[in-house]
Formats: sequence, C-alpha cells, structure tokens
Amino acid sequence: MLVVIVGYVELAKDNQKEDEELTEYLSEIHKAADRATALTLQLLSFSRQQIMETKPLNFNDIIEGLNGLLDRLVPKSIAYQFIGMQDLGIVNGDKGQLEQAIVNLVVNARDAIDGVDNT
Repeated sequence: MLVVIVGYVELAKDNQKEDEELTEYLSEIHKAADRATALTLQLLSFSRQQIMETKPLNFNDIIEGLNGLLDRLVPKSIAYQFIGMQDLGIVNGDKGQLEQAIVNLVVNARDAIDGVDNT
C-alpha cells in the first residue's frame, strides 16, 4: 500500500509544478511514506516468530530484487548505482534479514547526506 501512495505522490508532483505549497505538502507525504516503509520493514523483521531460514543466496540477485524499493527510498537528488560483481560467490543466510540490512544501510546513508532534499 505504501508503494501505491509513493507512486501517486510522485505522479502528482510530476503533473503539477505551479503550486509550491502543494509541492511541499506532496514532498512531506512522500517523506512520511518512505519512513513508514522503512519502519514497516523493521517491524516485520523484528516481529518474526519463525526460525531463521538460512539457504544459499546470491548477493547480486538480492540487490537486484531490491532495486525498485531502493529507487523509491533514495531521492532523485542522490545518484547511486549498483554494480554487481562477477564471481562474488554464494553466502548462506536468511533472505529477509539480508534484505532488511541492505535497506537499513541505504536509508541510513540517505539520511546522513547533508543538504539533500530526501524526497
């Protein structure tokens, strides 16, 4: 549901340029949805009542699977690029926990950049 909210906010921002106050409101909605997304992922991770499912994972595949979410979490004012490595090898781990760690790193890096509009 948060993906839908963010998507419609981005469409609204793209389709209206004249009203600065409305643009500011839409930016605040976008920031709140991004924070809610990160919080939801953290809550889901912490609330797991199941045993960790470790299995062989390809780190490049994990990152590529997160690209859509990461694109929504990182504002357009921050340029980033994922360059997968060949022969990276396989790691044993829990996919959900690995995804959560990556999302946390990206959100923390985004929030640590000074002077950037995090929308």
